[in-house]
Amino acid sequence: MTWLKLSDGFTRQPSMLRLSRSARYLHIEGLEYCNEQLTDGYLPRNALGRVTDDPDPESSVAALVVEGLWQPVGDEGWQLDWSDQERAVAVRRRKKQNAERQAAWRERRDLHKAGDHSKCDPTRCPYLTRYVSRDVTDNETRDETREGTGSPPVTRDVTDDETLDVTRNATPPRPLPTRPDPSRPVPKGQGQGQGQGQGAGGPVPGSAGAPPDPPPQKDKPPGVSDADWYRKRNRGGTCDCESSRGYDPEGECFDCGGDKP
Repeated sequence: MTWLKLSDGFTRQPSMLRLSRSARYLHIEGLEYCNEQLTDGYLPRNALGRVTDDPDPESSVAALVVEGLWQPVGDEGWQLDWSDQERAVAVRRRKKQNAERQAAWRERRDLHKAGDHSKCDPTRCPYLTRYVSRDVTDNETRDETREGTGSPPVTRDVTDDETLDVTRNATPPRPLPTRPDPSRPVPKGQGQGQGQGQGAGGPVPGSAGAPPDPPPQKDKPPGVSDADWYRKRNRGGTCDCESSRGYDPEGECFDCGGDKP
């Protein structure tokens, strides 16, 4: 489709104002016909009756010729003032380009629907944007890394394998040492008392923070340490532990010093 160019004040130009209403309208009708038929402003005489219903078209044509808007071309027709309109050559070239562009678009659309993306625009085709562009970017990044640093590219699989190997071969962390529970009794030979040492897990007698050794117990049974006997004699109450060493002849627990329940 071509468009006829008429300015806002086209009918108010001095040359148009000197014409009758019928002549002004005939001039517009003649421009429309020439624009549609791509004649570059040439209006054949035999087309005059088809472009207007003016009851006296010859009088209107004569007035247009006087104002210089129409020029007679022999007896065959008239040449209209075409200086403000688009030439037929430009219109045909534009139509051809539009037709070729539409044909290429339809072909690309049909190929895209069939799964062939060879003619798709990489910036518009979802398939090329999602897969092809990403692969190209990754390859370019690897090439730049290889050329810039001189080191071979490191793939994701190698990195994952190295990480797994390092994790498997790494020395497991040492557990944190546990602190003794002051609410639980200390078995014989551990903690404070005779036979205690640095390797037993308790404080060394005489060291800073260690409780003093109990005084010698004169009435302890044979085979019972001073610490056990001192703890037993100063605790009292009912035994609440499951002793593996049993009770002394007086029915008191060797570990906690409580009475046998």
